[in-house]
Amino acid sequence: MSDFFSFRNSGLMVLAVIVAGICWVALQTPSPPLSGGTAFDPAPDPFGDPTPTATDPAEPAEPSDEATFVVLGDSFANTAAGTTGDAWPALIAAELGANVELSAPAGSGYVASGEGDPMKKRVPRVLERFPDVDLWVMAAGYDDIAANTPRAKIAAGAEKALTTLAAGTDAPIVMVSPFAPGAPSPTAITVGGVLQGTCETSTQCQYVDATAWLDKPGAVDGAGLPTEKGQKILRKKFLKALPAV
Repeated sequence: MSDFFSFRNSGLMVLAVIVAGICWVALQTPSPPLSGGTAFDPAPDPFGDPTPTATDPAEPAEPSDEATFVVLGDSFANTAAGTTGDAWPALIAAELGANVELSAPAGSGYVASGEGDPMKKRVPRVLERFPDVDLWVMAAGYDDIAANTPRAKIAAGAEKALTTLAAGTDAPIVMVSPFAPGAPSPTAITVGGVLQGTCETSTQCQYVDATAWLDKPGAVDGAGLPTEKGQKILRKKFLKALPAV
């Protein structure tokens, strides 16, 4: 009986030594580094964080006590290369003591992309960026004509842009005819009529015929864009044509 208990006790001692050895080895072995995440995120999303894109809207603009108007334009709303002074949107804002926000990629129109997106694609992002606007001005069409865009496509692009804009704001909307670099061409006049018909489908929209505003000596440069004098002419004309804000 005593031999049996001695054998059992010896076995237990050996087992205890083996277990202690295993535990010592485990404690000496470093744990593998965590693969992603932190102590607060033990199972991170395998798809990772979303990557921002250029089309993601920016944070909404801060509200202002001053009147704000947004110009959705084309090359004519920017200062031409080699000229000094501001373009007509900034000149009007300075005159009225208002804020102006400009979305006018060079070469863009209702359909033409130019150096950005066409207006029909820009409107939703601009609406989200500027929720508190007192006046919207849509002044495009020249670059659509320059790109030989069919009139039916211009009409469809303008209708989509206007419909989207009117659905997202209660503010008045002014739709401007294509600007003409000098005497208006038959095409500019025709496209102007198309835009006027589009504008008349919305009670929020007021049409402004500006096709002949730059038919003055020295109003445009060799590329057909407004000079400093031309921008001042546009400022004067717009101050008379735009509704009060």
